[in-house]
Amino acid sequence: MKELEKGGPYLRRRPTPIPRELWDIEAQIKDKMREKIDITVLSLSNPMLDFVSRKKAPELARIVNNDIAEVVRKYEGKFVGIAALPFINMPFVMEELDRAIKDLGLKGVSICTHVAGRSLNEPEFEPFWKRVAELNIPVLIHPESPFGMEWGKMQEYGLTTLVGFPFETTLTLAKLMLSGIFERYPNLKVFAPHGGGALPYLIGRLDTGYHSFDWVREDAPHPPSKYLKNIYIDCITFYKKPLELAYHIFGVDNMVFGTDYPYKLGTIDDFINLVRGLDITEEEKEKIFSENAKKLLKLKL
Repeated sequence: MKELEKGGPYLRRRPTPIPRELWDIEAQIKDKMREKIDITVLSLSNPMLDFVSRKKAPELARIVNNDIAEVVRKYEGKFVGIAALPFINMPFVMEELDRAIKDLGLKGVSICTHVAGRSLNEPEFEPFWKRVAELNIPVLIHPESPFGMEWGKMQEYGLTTLVGFPFETTLTLAKLMLSGIFERYPNLKVFAPHGGGALPYLIGRLDTGYHSFDWVREDAPHPPSKYLKNIYIDCITFYKKPLELAYHIFGVDNMVFGTDYPYKLGTIDDFINLVRGLDITEEEKEKIFSENAKKLLKLKL
């Protein structure tokens, strides 16, 4: 509990029940079978690993990644695993990244949008991006403790998850694009949940700022929209019109099906029907439901 108490405002918010499906794999499988979902990407949920001490983080990361790999092995064909990495301890991150991908067979990594307030484009994290690009694996960036929580601005009405998370994702993506990381590692693939946050709506503003001000473009040779090809999104927008905008901004090849399971903000049926309701071809819908994810994760099914 002492480690949890140090975990920042996200962990100290109003307590909510932990969904049984976070740890009950059999319950997960039953739910997915009921919804006719064949295979699931399995990752560690928030707040991942950066809330523990630098000393304890490696042990916890090994336990988590070993368990994910074991679930994938035990329930063959039902799950694909992606690794959790504790950025609070960067030397270990580089070691565990290789072990998770090469030895455990995991297909990508999941990280938070910041590390105790430090942005992912800071120089100390550059070796991670370089190695991920060399391994050619996707990186899931999930929002965590969004800006403003420390002042209590996100605590009312559940706005931490409803507003804070998508804008935390947007802020992180903007920094990655403007810092030149996608330019230095052109094959980098970043997955942004919740429909890419507000990026589809704000990409024009970012491009215009890039062209208007020297200090916006000082680290990237091209406007942010050039790097949309490096960003993959899910379809959790809840309404059709925002998803149509995301479709036009990112393109169908960079969209995959997601559910935010097992959290109860919407249902799996909602998200299935949202994709089915798009005015696009059946071939494009199939890309979203399965083909893009198989390609991104290099699955041979």
